[in-house]
Amino acid sequence: MLQRSGLHRNVVSKPTPKKALQSTGPKTARGKNMAARNSLKHGLLAKSVVIMQGPAKEDKAKFDELLSGLRDYFNPVGTAEELLVEEIAVSYWMENRAQLYEISEIRKQVRYAASKDHLSREVGYDRRIKQYDAWIRECLQSSRGHLLLNNSEGVEYALAIVEQISKQVATDSKVPEGLSKQLSSICGGDWQSSREVSLYLSQLRREKKKLTCLKKMLDRSTAEKEAEDVGASLLLSADKMEVLLRYTAAHEKRRYRALAQLERLQRQRSGKPFPLPSICK
Repeated sequence: MLQRSGLHRNVVSKPTPKKALQSTGPKTARGKNMAARNSLKHGLLAKSVVIMQGPAKEDKAKFDELLSGLRDYFNPVGTAEELLVEEIAVSYWMENRAQLYEISEIRKQVRYAASKDHLSREVGYDRRIKQYDAWIRECLQSSRGHLLLNNSEGVEYALAIVEQISKQVATDSKVPEGLSKQLSSICGGDWQSSREVSLYLSQLRREKKKLTCLKKMLDRSTAEKEAEDVGASLLLSADKMEVLLRYTAAHEKRRYRALAQLERLQRQRSGKPFPLPSICK
């Protein structure tokens, strides 16, 4: 016995960690209730609210974080309170989804407003310019060439004529009859009469300066109009806004109802007086 006792005294035992000695598990009802939910990932309502697949896939971790925060705040006890907290979390999640829908629709409208004049160019066919070409020909053939000055493309066409006439006059001192007739139809004045070359070129330079200034003004006006279109697209249309408001209001009502029911249950459980539902008054 003494020998065994001596051997026993020589054995070096490892000290028990201090934290292990202090950790005796939750003692209060609240602590035990929280510990019971440690392995709970999601409940009945939380199972189907998050879109898990497809292009509209959502981040489930964010919903779990929202639900966990609400559980910590309301500290539900029992299945009924748990379901009401989940109901509150779902309503917040759905309202956030409505906001994402609104942002998506606005982005779609802005993209359309900013690029609607370039859609035909994206597929390799510039319908807009084709239409203006036909319009320019129609104006010139019907002696309404001055109407071209109301449009940036028309002014650009007139500038091209001025440039061509200037090159030909500077090269062989001859005024091209067809182009000068078109220029007279668009800008007015007599551009077909023969005159001293330097004087004629000087008049063409002045005309070019006026046309360039006019084109800048028209381009600025067009840019402002496009900016107005983009600005208007920052608001949803009346029908989409109505659907969004009804959707949001429904989930707000859902949340407030769940909050009221949860408050009554928790007051009843703690023995505090609680107001009766409005239907009972």
